[in-house]
Amino acid sequence: MDRAVTYQSVCSGDGNTEALKVRFDTTKVTIEELLDVFFASHDATRRTASAQYESAVWPQSEAQYEKVRAYVEAMNENAMMKQRRPIATKIRNPSKTRFAIAERYHQNYNKKNAYRLSAAFGVFLLNLQAPDSFFLQEQLKVLLGAGVVLSSLEQMLPFYDRVLDELEGNVNNNGSSSKDADE
Repeated sequence: MDRAVTYQSVCSGDGNTEALKVRFDTTKVTIEELLDVFFASHDATRRTASAQYESAVWPQSEAQYEKVRAYVEAMNENAMMKQRRPIATKIRNPSKTRFAIAERYHQNYNKKNAYRLSAAFGVFLLNLQAPDSFFLQEQLKVLLGAGVVLSSLEQMLPFYDRVLDELEGNVNNNGSSSKDADE
């Protein structure tokens, strides 16, 4: 029986990679435009010791595979000319990959955590000020700090996700979610 892939198991080094599934309309955006954004958003030359954060692409067709391969080859040629490190991004075969849907608490992370990120930044900015620089400064730091902690509760309690899936009948015999995130 397969063990369920969870965020905790991935963080523990189970060999799985965190990934984002992108669906796009080829009449509005090209694979090359998506690759421009992908490669501009991270250091694709960095090799990682674990699979969790490795740079990887899963083309969904032979045509996409060829475009990704050509794109990476061109980037590597450019890197060689500029004496830079080669691209470490792996081009994976999606038909040989089992994708698992992230637990509910780990989906839409930035959207769910916008308040937490803003509050944490607010605390950081307030800490740059001398203590008691303005009226209620310390109280504002406490309030923002409490907001950071309270907004973290859902992620501190991942069993909540499992209970909701069980109540909704979305759990397979192997313990993984059977509901597609796009439904």
